[in-house]
Amino acid sequence: MARQDKSKQVSDKHRREVNLSPDDLVLIWTPIRKVGRADKLQKNYIGPFKIIRKTSPVNYEVKEVTGRGKKIVHVSRMKLYRTPDLRTNKTWMRIETG
Repeated sequence: MARQDKSKQVSDKHRREVNLSPDDLVLIWTPIRKVGRADKLQKNYIGPFKIIRKTSPVNYEVKEVTGRGKKIVHVSRMKLYRTPDLRTNKTWMRIETG
């Protein structure tokens, strides 16, 4: 049993606790490879999806924001969707001195 405990401790170092609530928006990791394009330049996340309910400790039922379909997704394939912040899109104005 001591070896199992040690293996669990090492494995749990790389785990993250995810607590999502209904109505949260998430992106889902779904890598789609295109021929001739570098991996780092491809879109791997699709979404946003809306969380409907928690089906198990590690699975969530999600629905597309447009309402087209439902999926059950493991938490390791999800990350929170962050809405674009308007403060980062600064519009620069020319200030006239006169």
